[in-house]
Amino acid sequence: MYHTLSPNAAYALATDNNNNLWIGTGGAGAYCYDGKSFKSYLTEIGQKQIDSLYHNWIPFIRKDSKGNMWFASMTHGGVSQFDGKEFTQFLIKDGLSEDQVRAIFCDKTGKLWFGFNGNRNSGLTVYDGSSFKTYSVADGLCNKRIRAIFEDKNGNLWLGADLVNLCLFDGQKFSEYNYNGKTFSHVLFILGDLEDNIWFGGANGIWKYDGETVTEMTTNK
Repeated sequence: MYHTLSPNAAYALATDNNNNLWIGTGGAGAYCYDGKSFKSYLTEIGQKQIDSLYHNWIPFIRKDSKGNMWFASMTHGGVSQFDGKEFTQFLIKDGLSEDQVRAIFCDKTGKLWFGFNGNRNSGLTVYDGSSFKTYSVADGLCNKRIRAIFEDKNGNLWLGADLVNLCLFDGQKFSEYNYNGKTFSHVLFILGDLEDNIWFGGANGIWKYDGETVTEMTTNK
């Protein structure tokens, strides 16, 4: 089912409040490195593959505002929260719109936003600490296949996808982002710097937005 799974591939990196390094792999769950040794976690969750083993693929790890670590699973493992002592898994039955999770983002209010692979009933799901809510294409979501999420200084969510164009959500409505008539597709990462510039890009290059102007930082030939 997943011919590209590789337990030795590192897909995600994050640090916790104790300066441990967490590594999400392409088929062996997550590892925690404390500077001296590695410890394995989340190896047997989700769906077993064709060889009857789990091969949990973790493409994203994010720390929330309380210091909890969140782990996305692309092999139907939903998301798992680690509070420093134990893991809590959240699946469709708990309120997630889908169990193949691609991206996680914690906004300024502490809410967690989840982007998915785009299958079945997935959309943009938000968790406020007690319940989940999903925005679907029927609600105006530009695309349900979300690979990157970022909140700007005005509280707008930027949503990147690998197949369609960059999308913005102002809390009320979704709109496709364009700059002077130009749209941006295949956006796989969105980051902010200390000067409130927004950097985004992927297969088609890298751009910087300073609040007024979008500057292309790469040249495709």
